[in-house]
This record gives sequence, C-alpha cells and structure tokens, in this order.
Amino acid sequence: MAVNCGAIPEGLVESELFGAEKGAYSGAVQRREGLFVAANGGTIFLDEIGELPMMVQVKLLRAIQERSIRPLGAAREIPLDLRFISATHRDLQEMVVAGNFRRDLLYRLDVVRLQMPPLREHPEDIPQLAEVILQRIGGGQPGVPTRLPAGTLARLGGYAFPGNVRELENLLERRLALQRDDILPEEELTSSGSMASESSVPAAVSASVAATGLDAAEAALLRQMLGLAGGDRHHAADLLGVSVQSLELRLSRLSLEAIA
Repeated sequence: MAVNCGAIPEGLVESELFGAEKGAYSGAVQRREGLFVAANGGTIFLDEIGELPMMVQVKLLRAIQERSIRPLGAAREIPLDLRFISATHRDLQEMVVAGNFRRDLLYRLDVVRLQMPPLREHPEDIPQLAEVILQRIGGGQPGVPTRLPAGTLARLGGYAFPGNVRELENLLERRLALQRDDILPEEELTSSGSMASESSVPAAVSASVAATGLDAAEAALLRQMLGLAGGDRHHAADLLGVSVQSLELRLSRLSLEAIA
C-alpha cells in the first residue's frame, strides 16, 4: 500500500492513515477503515514522510513501536503485522534540528537506509531506463522506437539531469508527442526543453567542468537561466524543462537559494 503523505490534507491525515469510527469527528458519517488496516499483513510505503504533521508523527511512532493502532473514536486497538518503508526528498536530520521532525521517529524509521543516487551519478543506467520508459509510453504502437541511437544516449549520459529520472521521462514523453517518427534526433537534443543549447551555455561553464566538476557547471547554468528569466523561478524552471520543485532542490543543494 503506497501512501503519499504530502498529498493528504493535513486535517485528514490521521483518519486516512489510522481510520475513524462513525461520529468520531464532524462529518464522519460512516466508519473509515484507514490505510494501515488496509495494508495489514503486507507492506505500507510512506512516501514523502517528511510532510507529516508533528501530531501524526507521534501516533506513527507508537504504531511502529507497539505494532498496533487505535482508530479515531475507537475503544480498542487493532494489532498490526506490517513492514514499514518510507521515503523523502528532504533532509530529516536538518528537520530534527529545526524542530519539524521527531528524533525518536527518525531512529525508528532509519533502520536500513537505501540511499538513491541522482541519475547523474549512474549514467550507465540511462539506456535501460530510456528503453523501459519508451516501451511504457509508446504502448507498443507501430512506428514508435523502443531504443535510442547511440549518439543520443551518449549526449544524455553527459547531461546532469537535475530532475533525475522524472526529467528523463518528461524529455522522452515530450519528444514522442512532438516527433513520433524520430525521437530525440541528435541535432535537436541540445535545443530541447530539458537541454540547454551549446550557444546558450557560457564558456565559463565548460571551463568550470574541468576545474571544479559538475556542481560548478550546474551552478553557473542555474545562475544564467535565472538571469535570463529575470529572477522568476517558474520561468527559469520552464527554460530548463524541469519542475519548480526540482529547481528549488538544486538551488538548495548548491547553496544558491539567495539568487534573485
């Protein structure tokens, strides 16, 4: 059972996760089972767990410790037999220091950590990822290629992908929609929405790649795009072909949040 903790309205998180009896709160006209009970006997995946309100974190901590929950308005607890998996794009240690995430809950969750590296750190996986994505979005339609030319894959392998796999998927979907017979032709790859053209990247970017690596090059490119967008981050994200959230994450990682 996959649960996006950031997509549930704050006032409904507790009843959605743990359930509620009829009449437990205003508007509770029928009994709600709750996602923990629905997943009982299996695995519950709590995506974006850093978005959980503090009051729900307390109840989640108890559920993990005691392996039981008490739905809102219920007199008895329900035993749980669950495997808990959680994920977040946020730094939970920083949230603990800032007082926005419980330290004891972090210790309970952080038993086995799987660190997912950004796509730029494993470009050798791009060919297989691209093939799987093309097969899925193409739906087996005739004329839709399932593999990319070697030259195109080489160019993709040299791109930093600030939006990670979602950006790769977005790139492939856009080109498939606009150019079904020839997805990602090499001469147009660098001018597409997700890749800056060579003429738009200053010489300082190329120099910084050799001098200080991808981070310096990426920071220079972000500064340039924000300059072209007049400081408008939504416009800059459009120029880069990534989401505003992805842009904000990159700015934060590179300590560029203060750029106007």
